Amino acid sequence: MPAKSMPAKSAPTKSESSMSKSNTSKSSKPKPRAKPVRAKPVRAKPVRAMAPIRLPLIPQERFTPEQQALVAAISSGPRGQFKMSGPFYCYLHAPGFGELAQKLGGHP
Repeated sequence: MPAKSMPAKSAPTKSESSMSKSNTSKSSKPKPRAKPVRAKPVRAKPVRAMAPIRLPLIPQERFTPEQQALVAAISSGPRGQFKMSGPFYCYLHAPGFGELAQKLGGHP
């Protein structure tokens, strides 16, 4: 029996190759973006009683010479007065640091 010859395959035409590529490629349509998450509004917390003072109170009669110099420097500076509150009160417990902070705060 003679061998049957198979017909030769022809190369795909230009239109056939472009059609097959367009069917397999991903869609050019952009993906939808997720909606942004909105933050919840911040609500004020109820006011609580102030925490106890951590540093002991130093009576003015017991000020050391360094503490007295710090009070005088703060009073004569741009603030004009010394209050026993805020950072000034803390500076009394470390007068060396308080002097440096006063010089920095009083610098024009």
